[in-house]
Amino acid sequence: MLLSLPLYVFPLCMLAAAVSDIRKFIIPNSVSLALIAGFFVCFAVSGLGFDVLLNHVLTGLGMLAVGIALFAFRVCGAGDSKLLAAGALWLGWPLFGTALIYIALFGGALSIGIIGARMVARYVPQLSSVFPPMARLAAAEKLIAPYGVAIAVGSIWVFPQSALFQALTGAAS
Repeated sequence: MLLSLPLYVFPLCMLAAAVSDIRKFIIPNSVSLALIAGFFVCFAVSGLGFDVLLNHVLTGLGMLAVGIALFAFRVCGAGDSKLLAAGALWLGWPLFGTALIYIALFGGALSIGIIGARMVARYVPQLSSVFPPMARLAAAEKLIAPYGVAIAVGSIWVFPQSALFQALTGAAS
C-alpha cells in the first residue's frame, strides 16, 4: 500500500498544473518542483538502476533546453516549458517521444475546441453572461490556450508504460 503512494504524485501534480493553467493561464513553479522532488523520491524506492536514472535525467534536461528555446522564441510559456521538462524526467526516453505525440494531438484538439468556443462567444454574447470565461475568450485578440492541459493529459496517458510505473507496481517482474 505504502509503495503505491508514489504512483499518485505524477498524475496529481499534472492535474494540478492543468487546473491552474485553465483557471489562471499560469503553471506554478511549485508544481514543477513537486514533480522533480517526487520523481527522485519515487525513483529511490523503485529499485531501478543508475542507467535508467541517467536516461530520465538526460531526457528531462534535454527537454528543459528545448523548452527554454521555445520560451525565448515565444512559442510557449515558461510554465509549459518547465512542465514538459518535469514530465520528461518522469517518463524518460523513448517514452517521452510517444508522450509528445499525444501532447500534440490533445493540444490540437484543445486549440480547435478553443477556436470553436471563441466563435460561439463572439456570435452568441448571451453565453458570456452565463459563463464569464467565455467573455474573456471572446475578447482576446490573440488565441490563447492552456497548453498545460494537453501536456498533462498526454503525459498521464503514457505514464503506465513508464519504467518507473512498471517498477513501482511490480508489473516489470
